[in-house]
Amino acid sequence: MKRLLVRLGNTLLVFALLTSAVEMASGRGLSGWVAQWRCGANYLVEIDGVLSERSCGFDADMMLVALVFLALVSGLFLVGTARYMGRR
Repeated sequence: MKRLLVRLGNTLLVFALLTSAVEMASGRGLSGWVAQWRCGANYLVEIDGVLSERSCGFDADMMLVALVFLALVSGLFLVGTARYMGRR
């Protein structure tokens, strides 16, 4: 059980770190792709003379940040829990 928790926690940590690195390196790569996939033709519609993705009803950047933060915190929790289990 301990190995499974450590492996799952490490997987979540690596996912969070790689996703963050790819997003920072590519500018609007992943979040833009998620917005285009979810919104389709409504992605980057002009609202009051300004291109905006808010016509979809969400902000893709913040959605990606929330997902990465959740994966990071969950991974840290799982690894910490597994290490605590080993001290018994």
